[in-house]
Amino acid sequence: MATWVGVVTNAGKALFATWANGTTFNFDAAEGGTGTVAESALLAQTALVNKKQDISILGGERVTDGVKLTIQITAPATGYTLNQIAIKGSVDGGTRALTALFQTSDGVTIPSVTQTPDFIYKFFGVVMVSNTGAFTLTIDTSAVVSQSTLEEAIETHNEDGDAHDGQFAKLDADGKVSSNQLPDMDYIPAAAKGVAEGVAELDATGKVPSEQLPAMNYDPAGSAATVQTNLTAHTGNTSNPHSVTKAQVGLGSVDNTSDADKPVSTAQQTAINTLSDDISAVSAQSLIMARVPRRRLLPQKSLFVQILY
Repeated sequence: MATWVGVVTNAGKALFATWANGTTFNFDAAEGGTGTVAESALLAQTALVNKKQDISILGGERVTDGVKLTIQITAPATGYTLNQIAIKGSVDGGTRALTALFQTSDGVTIPSVTQTPDFIYKFFGVVMVSNTGAFTLTIDTSAVVSQSTLEEAIETHNEDGDAHDGQFAKLDADGKVSSNQLPDMDYIPAAAKGVAEGVAELDATGKVPSEQLPAMNYDPAGSAATVQTNLTAHTGNTSNPHSVTKAQVGLGSVDNTSDADKPVSTAQQTAINTLSDDISAVSAQSLIMARVPRRRLLPQKSLFVQILY
């Protein structure tokens, strides 16, 4: 079994110094590589001696001395000897830096995927930090886990009473959701139901009871027929039921005068007078002709007298 030495690098210490209240530290990525340096030189490292592959961060938790990370290494295209594991992080999405470095001079053989397709190497490392601020992890969701790892994760999850804190409501000792987990409810109290200035109740059929309804003066039986009868009587009424005036229909200047009382215009009267003179003249001539002695009339002749009235 390999013996590992771990440090927080100088770059990591500088990064942790900016990890103040209100900010979040994120463990962004992990890398595996070969080659070693003297332990005294680990603090100054900003990159692996010889990076071989990106490796997966599976989880992390707060522990007494800092943050414990779970790292997983699977078989790469080309095998190598694992000597160093680098942890990189950032604060609030800022510049990423090599935060922690783990090294073993013993070396761990990492076979190629061709040699061992199902190879998995799990590594647990504690990043020593006294800062108790918020931290997050960039989890490799595509990572393959062993059955034992999965079962362990499920068991840990099931035992964690706060695993879904903030996502699901918890039940109190009475099996009910406590009031502090409920949103503000602008509800109507039961005492306000079915009383004056309150709200109506619903009966067993889901309807408002008749005693809580206002008086309704309507004809429940045949009301439509009654309306139709009244409408027909109204439309057939020729006695001006709406009291429409002649001005409203554009006849404001028209008088309702009988024929006997209708006046005669000046022009009409002049024409009548002229016609009367002509009638008088004709009538006089007719009378003269009528007085002609009968004996002087020509035989076999007829005299036609037209009298105009």
